[in-house]
Amino acid sequence: LLLEEYLQDDIDRFREHIDRCIVGVMADLDFRKRVLDAYKATGVKISDDKAAVMRALSHQFPRGDMKRVYHEIVTFGNDQ
Repeated sequence: LLLEEYLQDDIDRFREHIDRCIVGVMADLDFRKRVLDAYKATGVKISDDKAAVMRALSHQFPRGDMKRVYHEIVTFGNDQ
């Protein structure tokens, strides 16, 4: 895909950066999947009982990630 817009030399020069970006995107997608799977397993809609959902998920994710967990649910959770 990159070859449609850039020369091979340009791609080669930025290869490390491209690889880091790909790794970051894959990590984000993996985190999203883990969050949404855990959310689905609660069996509770976040719109029905936000506190119960977040309390249940707080046992599975570090405290520092909980804002991101909430964001993933409301953005991609489709409210189960």
